[in-house]
Amino acid sequence: MEYIGLMGNKLETLPDSLVSLKRLEHINISNNSFIHFPNVIFHLPSLQYITLDREQNRIFKKEIRKLENNRVINHSAK
Repeated sequence: MEYIGLMGNKLETLPDSLVSLKRLEHINISNNSFIHFPNVIFHLPSLQYITLDREQNRIFKKEIRKLENNRVINHSAK
């Protein structure tokens, strides 16, 4: 699987089992209810794109900076 769309599901966390998706290149986690940035994101070796909403971009600015060195970050319009 290269893309997974988990947007708008009111998720508060992501399952650690996502690390088994070794070929995952793009994940959309916009419009969810995360309190903390999902750490599993840091353990997805092929991830190139992550889609976030504006609020997530604001709240998780510090974590996003850690990803920008080797990953392109997209932000959804909402």
